[in-house]
Amino acid sequence: MKEALKIRIEKSETKPPVAVFYLQGYLQANTLEQFTQTIDSVLDEGIYHLIFFCNDIAFASSAAFGELLNILDKVEQHDGRLVMCCLSLPVAEVFDLLDFYDIFVVTNTIEEALQKITEKREGSGNQ
Repeated sequence: MKEALKIRIEKSETKPPVAVFYLQGYLQANTLEQFTQTIDSVLDEGIYHLIFFCNDIAFASSAAFGELLNILDKVEQHDGRLVMCCLSLPVAEVFDLLDFYDIFVVTNTIEEALQKITEKREGSGNQ
């Protein structure tokens, strides 16, 4: 049996809009297309401020981390922000190993993530 990925999305009505992705399961080869298509559909709606809630990610492959970099690039091309929130231990360990904490904004709560997006909107820098 292949491991699954569940994605729940909450979109705000704020200006600019924000989408929170609650990710659960396995982010790997057999789920990466689903993940990418889901993100792209939200970007196609013009929502470029994204929060990935990662507390329930059991595993993420190297290809998944590469895709995170691609998504970050897409978001930043539209002056948006990608915030990683509540990293699970497997994700946090790889973030540490790859120095992704220097590349991504990472928070411990959704509230902090929303604050980081507000800071970006107000032009107060990357971190």
